[in-house]
Amino acid sequence: MRRYAMISLALMGMLLAASAAWAQVDVDLAFSPDAVAPGDEVTVFFSIANLGDEAVIADVALDITFGDQTFPTLLGKMPLPAGYECSKEMTFVVPPLPYSGDLTVTVTVTAGEFTDSATDTITILEGEMGAGSEGVQEIGRQLLDGMGANAAVPAEAQSMGQLKSNFQ
Repeated sequence: MRRYAMISLALMGMLLAASAAWAQVDVDLAFSPDAVAPGDEVTVFFSIANLGDEAVIADVALDITFGDQTFPTLLGKMPLPAGYECSKEMTFVVPPLPYSGDLTVTVTVTAGEFTDSATDTITILEGEMGAGSEGVQEIGRQLLDGMGANAAVPAEAQSMGQLKSNFQ
């Protein structure tokens, strides 16, 4: 019995040592202020960190919901050296949007077996008659560009070749 306990401890130690080599990611996201109108400035803070000891190219997915409408996921890739943290603060002007409501952004970062996500909501106080919803996706593209995540293309708009390259 004692022998099995020693073998179990040894195996657990090897598994823990092996898992330390995998990438671990941490994501944070916050808007300020939390209520704005089109034309107002918004500051967004985000942080993406590789807590592991290996460099990775992380998959970044940005999901946006505005009111009851969910928009196509924007995808990108971001190189993350071992132990690296990318923290940025950027300001943008809220584009014309068709109605008021809550705009929720979720950033999900995946590296190897690890995934982390962060979500924040900003309230749009007024809508503009005649404005289209393309302003919502423009916000998403600006966020991905600000993060340094390239290939900000909605998943539905990608060709099969582009989709395959995302998974290589």
